[in-house]
Amino acid sequence: MPDICVAICTCDRPDRLGLLLDGLARQTTGLRFHVVVVDNGTFSAQGVALERAAAGALTIAYVRLEARGLAAARNRSLSLARESGAPWIACLDDDEVPDPGWLSALHARMQETGADLVYGPVLPDFAVAPPRWAVEGGFFVKTGEVACSSNMMLRAASLPTDARDWYQPAFGAIGGEDREFLERLAREGAGVATADTAIVREHVPAARLRFGYMFQRGLRDGYVEVQILRHAPGPPASRAVAATGVAARKCGYALYHLAASLTSRARLASAVADIGTACGIAMCLAGRKTRFYGVADDAGAVATSSGLASERTPL
Repeated sequence: MPDICVAICTCDRPDRLGLLLDGLARQTTGLRFHVVVVDNGTFSAQGVALERAAAGALTIAYVRLEARGLAAARNRSLSLARESGAPWIACLDDDEVPDPGWLSALHARMQETGADLVYGPVLPDFAVAPPRWAVEGGFFVKTGEVACSSNMMLRAASLPTDARDWYQPAFGAIGGEDREFLERLAREGAGVATADTAIVREHVPAARLRFGYMFQRGLRDGYVEVQILRHAPGPPASRAVAATGVAARKCGYALYHLAASLTSRARLASAVADIGTACGIAMCLAGRKTRFYGVADDAGAVATSSGLASERTPL
């Protein structure tokens, strides 16, 4: 029985998956860990997983999943991880590479704090030299303070008994399923901590270093905000009012950032993202449906039903 099961979802990123698995093979830890890879891309990455397993540094279980949607892949990975019997489950995205001490740092923090959920920082690994605004604004840095599954360790015993209470299918095409699920666990009593030295590095393609991407990311965040509110308790009218309030605040933030944008392009990028969030909330409340996640081209972009573009990410 492993001490830890590392759960990975992947979609049409065989090269990035290979780099991630290489990073896991370099972990400096005495902990026994097992890796599960759930793949629901348009073509199989089984060869990459088999190659790394054959090298002998990793124990890998590869599963091909036909069901589409982010939630389906994440739920399958959690199910496999729980079946492994490991008391802790660590999660990574398939465009990330962990530092050698990553797994030990997460586990040590779990032991130190007794937490049920521990998050670590995600730092950018830019494919090209980034513009100044992208670095100054910190748009591609996750500090570990926000609930997400891109760098996380979870106590297996804290999972709800019924898998239908895990990641919700309603978020499958827009994302945010991890935030909703993990924040719900915290509200229900799960202890949360951060591990500052448990670092992973996320690949940031050139396609994301544009203001158009910032608007797109904001638009997606708007849809996520509404969907999370729809899953919250309370009458529908109050949830709609709450969503409208978020949109109003985002408009105010946008005006604030625009006022300083003459001297800071990072502020302009923030304004663009805030406007995108307000637009996403309005579109979602109006019943306009779109997909932000799908099969991507080599530039990392997909065409969605609304004619917008989204970065490539696991389905």
